[in-house]
Amino acid sequence: MDRLSRWGCNVLGVTFDLFHKELVLSLKVSELNKVTQHELRFMNVASLYYNGGEGNDRFEELIQEEMNWQIFECGYHPNGIGNFKNVLLEEFDSNANFLFNINGMLLAIES
Repeated sequence: MDRLSRWGCNVLGVTFDLFHKELVLSLKVSELNKVTQHELRFMNVASLYYNGGEGNDRFEELIQEEMNWQIFECGYHPNGIGNFKNVLLEEFDSNANFLFNINGMLLAIES
């Protein structure tokens, strides 16, 4: 994760397998004239939160081919960041420990 946070990378795709509780980020890293592809694979995903952006931006249509999708910030929090909770869904709480900012969108993963 440290390497990603220092150098950044392009996001080629995001895949979530609900039945296997697995999330995969497909990435392309360009570093010193060298391009490599990687997968970040999150196993046993307990919860997943996505937010499409600030304010009304979250309602905008996303066209994958028209953007250069990048991870602008990422972090790992061993004890999580605290509970995402809603009074209408009290039985469903989440304590994400991986955070990704992808072009202003939030991906929070508890794994």
